[in-house]
Amino acid sequence: MKFKEFVTATEQHWVDYLTRVDVLRQQGGLHTAGGTNLFPSLLLCTRSPRHFVAELVGAQEEFQGLSVKKQRMASAEEYFGQFPAGRSDPALRLTSARNGFINLTLSHDVAFEQVRDRFPFVTLYPTRLNRTGGHGSPIVFGSGFQSCMFDNCMILNHLGAVFRAKHILNAVVVSQGVAKRELEEWLEDVRRGNRVSGVHTCEPGAGVALSTAGQFSALYLSSSVRETTIGEFLRDHPRVLELAAGSLQFVYEPYLEWIEGPERNEDDAINPDMLVQRPDHDWDIYDLKTALLDRTTVTKGGRRRRRFVDKVEEGVAQLANYREYFTYPANQARAVEKYDAQVTDPRLVLVVGSLENVREQEVREASRRLKDITLIDFDTLMQLFLMAATRSGRAGGTESGISGA
Repeated sequence: MKFKEFVTATEQHWVDYLTRVDVLRQQGGLHTAGGTNLFPSLLLCTRSPRHFVAELVGAQEEFQGLSVKKQRMASAEEYFGQFPAGRSDPALRLTSARNGFINLTLSHDVAFEQVRDRFPFVTLYPTRLNRTGGHGSPIVFGSGFQSCMFDNCMILNHLGAVFRAKHILNAVVVSQGVAKRELEEWLEDVRRGNRVSGVHTCEPGAGVALSTAGQFSALYLSSSVRETTIGEFLRDHPRVLELAAGSLQFVYEPYLEWIEGPERNEDDAINPDMLVQRPDHDWDIYDLKTALLDRTTVTKGGRRRRRFVDKVEEGVAQLANYREYFTYPANQARAVEKYDAQVTDPRLVLVVGSLENVREQEVREASRRLKDITLIDFDTLMQLFLMAATRSGRAGGTESGISGA
């Protein structure tokens, strides 16, 4: 089967299936025992040399379709193991067709308490399979493997003292040797029976926040994810920024023409990742990078010459350009006219890195020459969201957890 056929088949299946499930929800036909249903918004389709993976990502209260994203990875083991795959002694070795796992937390040599503080959503699935011993990816797809589905599962991974948690709403894995007709027949089996797949059913309030955080974390801690995909997730899940940043509203990827500007300005417009309204009704400017999982630190050089790595410097330069745009009254007026955004005293926020590579002292030293630019890592953003959700007791607004530098 070709990758294009795999993407088409899985997209058609899930769009049709989830549309019908959402209709049932609206008609009161889903039995959730008082729980809340949340639907995915993204379909991440990944190709590796031997396997294809289609994973549903998101936690929206209504089904609004799927945005399909395509990417490559070195192996399916790396996709689920979240670290570069070497030789593994796994907890599970899959060597047959039509494997399935439901409501399971899988790990090896990972103590639950070691990951709970950083990833509070690991409490969602209390049924755990934790193998003593082993190394590398906890899952290996053997030579006889054909297909597998993970439904509402958690995979805990580690490399030395670094831990990750992959929250899976639904992921389909197939060998490239599987025919399209076989895949379609297998997916058709999902429609049979009374169990609903590809949809979160969680407790209102805290359960919704944990499911959202788990999906967000699994996305930004994927080594193959693009900045635009992270941005789309935040666009589709506005409560993350509403709670983490105390945002009243935000505009995703605004396109603002230069009405006036400096001499020799050759740019037609600016296109920030986000304009985010603060509780005082002024607006901040956000630039999104990735978690930079291939780096142990987001800085370089010793203390005296501490500076950011190139990817971060690129974000800093972009933010400085956006700030200059809003120093001109005609440009401010254009933002009001086009997006009803009065940007007069913006804070500049760069979201990049994770708790694994953003070290407070090094960031402070690298920021000495910068003016009013705040750097926040994705793990901290996720934690601020969860803390605000806990304080408020509901998915509403709260005071900002992100302050200026």
